[in-house]
Amino acid sequence: MRTSRVFRLIMRIFLMVCTISMSVVSFLGAMSAILILSNPDNIDVNGENLEGEFDITKPDELNLTLPFTIKNVGFFDIEDLTIRIVLHMEYSHINYSTPGVNETVTETIFDKTQSFDNIKSGDSLDDSFEGASKHFISENIPDPLNELDRTQPVKFYVDISLSMKYSLGLLTLAVNIIDYKMQELSF
Repeated sequence: MRTSRVFRLIMRIFLMVCTISMSVVSFLGAMSAILILSNPDNIDVNGENLEGEFDITKPDELNLTLPFTIKNVGFFDIEDLTIRIVLHMEYSHINYSTPGVNETVTETIFDKTQSFDNIKSGDSLDDSFEGASKHFISENIPDPLNELDRTQPVKFYVDISLSMKYSLGLLTLAVNIIDYKMQELSF
């Protein structure tokens, strides 16, 4: 055999091994993602579990906590796990220029992103997202005495975004809960 044929044969074998290994990695990654997403208990981030102190008359005591559990039942590690929580407040704003006509205003009063450790294959992560009063956007919180119509309730909505990388970083998974109504407060 000539050297060029031997070289071509070696290159073909090398490319075939690379193609087969990438196909196996892609197949295992897709199957793992299906395993993780097929059972709702594997990603337990529930807006109903969001706890906190939302009394805007006490700005130094504002806080929130969201406990969560993520089980990695797949073949690869979960990497770059990130959770973002945005809290919106909807209230009736007193309009002093036109008495008797109030405006409904929605303000973003909390916005924080938190990263967590990687989750090894077969492990689970029981942790919580935490936000203290320093994470609240104080300039967006209305003055309860002068800006709020106290006859109307104050409503809180939350957006929860969870993202992670999987299968050696080849897959990006994202779960979003948008405008989840939390609670209403009356003053």
